[in-house]
Amino acid sequence: MSKLFSHVVVMIVSLATFASCLRNNDDSDTTYYTDTAITSFTLGTLKQIHHTKAKNGVTDSTYTSTFSASTYAFDIDQQSCTISNADSLPVGTDTKHVLATIKSMNGGTILLVLKSLEGKDSIAYYSSNDSIDFSSPVHIRVVNMKGTARRDYTVSLNVHREEENQFSWKASAIRGYGGLEKRRLVNLDGRVWLTGFHGGSLNAFGNSGSSWDEVDFSTGLLRNDSVIGATVKYRYGIIDGKLMRSPANGGTWTEEKLDEDASLLPDKSVSFIAAPMTVDPSLYNLLIIGNRNGKTVCWSKIEDDADASQVWTYYNEDGYNRKPLPYLENMKAVLYGGNIIATGGSFSSVYTSPDWGLTWNKNSLFALPAEFGRTAAAFGMAVDGNNILYISRDGSDQVWSGRLSQLGWDTGQRVFTRSRSRK
Repeated sequence: MSKLFSHVVVMIVSLATFASCLRNNDDSDTTYYTDTAITSFTLGTLKQIHHTKAKNGVTDSTYTSTFSASTYAFDIDQQSCTISNADSLPVGTDTKHVLATIKSMNGGTILLVLKSLEGKDSIAYYSSNDSIDFSSPVHIRVVNMKGTARRDYTVSLNVHREEENQFSWKASAIRGYGGLEKRRLVNLDGRVWLTGFHGGSLNAFGNSGSSWDEVDFSTGLLRNDSVIGATVKYRYGIIDGKLMRSPANGGTWTEEKLDEDASLLPDKSVSFIAAPMTVDPSLYNLLIIGNRNGKTVCWSKIEDDADASQVWTYYNEDGYNRKPLPYLENMKAVLYGGNIIATGGSFSSVYTSPDWGLTWNKNSLFALPAEFGRTAAAFGMAVDGNNILYISRDGSDQVWSGRLSQLGWDTGQRVFTRSRSRK
């Protein structure tokens, strides 16, 4: 009897446990979200096709390499439903065979909306293992878990059309004024103007694109031999052998403090370079470079009104200054692409400095063409607001210009406002 009772108890406990399991499963409802969106888009390893020329400059050849594109960030604009990379992929990137990792919110299903040759849409499930042709914009659809709502995105892969660090010069004619002397190239409000003397009078010329044509003279182009350069706040000049400063809008000149004797200031071919500091744009890095007694001399300072102890520092000829800029007759220097670029003399070499004039190296990338001339002459050099470098020498009827390839690239919008999730 007790044995029978034992079996009955076991059955009752088993049934109770089974019923409990069923009850727990019924209570665990799956949540089906009604909203979804693409939240992440990254690329994998891509192929890049390179074109090279043989030493003879005629024979072409190509080869293929691979690179990781995972570091290229993609911006997802949830308002316009567009996805793109602000930093373009390198020139030659194979965009026809791309592996992409795409993630969605709340488990949304990702689909590719493909077009046939007849222009009809077809739908394919996205897989991170399948390559996608991004040679033209691709439409991606994400559908919520219930299948009641969707979002369509347009994905564009931006690829550079030219290599980095490419530079070439082109010439534009100065109409009728080949004999323009004492010429200067002046940046005024981001645009470069040419000034010079012709027939004893001062003339000004503007760039029409294909040529330089005479324009009405602006007072902003007037020469002031006392002023070597200016920042937003101040004008600087070398007056009576002293380095002086005055407010930008005019006023009293005051002498600047130097860490060496003023007799080391340049007295010929003086260039003044100013650039706002990255950490605080209200402060300026300043450089004065020029010639004195057959040598190149450099002085630098940080323009900081809050620090009265700031003085101009002279670049001494010592063991730390092992690559100074050689003496160049009529030398000019400008800030270009983060480096200082200088030339002069016979124009056979162009020099660049990456460290604010401390060290200099010849840079063949900016080498002037033989047509520019190889005899010493006074000249002007300036950079406009579009990062185009201009140079023109006395006795020439041309202005030469060029731009470093990457300085002309559009970086695009980098900040987007994320829209509210749709339900």
